Amino acid sequence: MKVDHHKAWSPNLDQEMELNVYGEAGKPILVFPTRGGRYYDYEGFGMVEACRPFIDKGGIRMFAEDSVDFQSWLNEGIHPADRARRHNPYDRYIVDELPIFRTSPIPGTWTGAAGGASSYAWVREPGKRHSSRTRVNSSESSKRGRSRPGWTSGGMTSPTTGRGGRS
Repeated sequence: MKVDHHKAWSPNLDQEMELNVYGEAGKPILVFPTRGGRYYDYEGFGMVEACRPFIDKGGIRMFAEDSVDFQSWLNEGIHPADRARRHNPYDRYIVDELPIFRTSPIPGTWTGAAGGASSYAWVREPGKRHSSRTRVNSSESSKRGRSRPGWTSGGMTSPTTGRGGRS
């Protein structure tokens, strides 16, 4: 499996950011680190190896980017409003700077995944310049049909079958 490491200055974050890209072809999948995690954790926790058959066959290409959690949501030394203000440039970094959004061979088909109780999916509709972040709540409450207003409830879609993970 081909693994590319990228390290570049982010104008939105005003700092250097890192990311790993696994595979050469296939549906691009953006994977977010867990709370307080780093770009290499997805591989370190065995998730890349678990996806290796899909990567090796060219079914998917994974982009594992870094986070700024300790500068934003996990920074207890600053006011909560300042945490959100620090996270906003990270959203712009994801949409405007990551190669997955600039070089996707399949316009409008980016998918995101995150481990843990909360997940976000990045969606860009064909023909629109901006992406939107949709929360996918996979907690027990959403399985019972109760999720927060305005949020999407449901499982992720398989890159090979096109079906969701829940029946």
